[in-house]
Amino acid sequence: DPAGVLKGVSQSDVVVAKILPGIGNKVHVRGEGPGLSWDEGVPMSFIEIGKWGWSPSDKSNPIIIQLYKNDEEPDGNGKVELEAGEKVEVIPNFST
Repeated sequence: DPAGVLKGVSQSDVVVAKILPGIGNKVHVRGEGPGLSWDEGVPMSFIEIGKWGWSPSDKSNPIIIQLYKNDEEPDGNGKVELEAGEKVEVIPNFST
């Protein structure tokens, strides 16, 4: 698994990002799977300070995701592949 990725976590969201993106910044998900594309990201939901979450509409399919800061800057850790029903906690690496 890429650095900063912990699979098998127990949150209700399928993807949880542990990051403080800064005031006014948001974390987005791009990828392959239900409701995802590589062209435009889906905003993650703010859970609490330092945690953002997202779940696909259909959890019965595998997905490939990459996180983006403000839907512009990709996570330096790269793409994360998840099997159907798998959960992941990611610590994104954004250069700014």
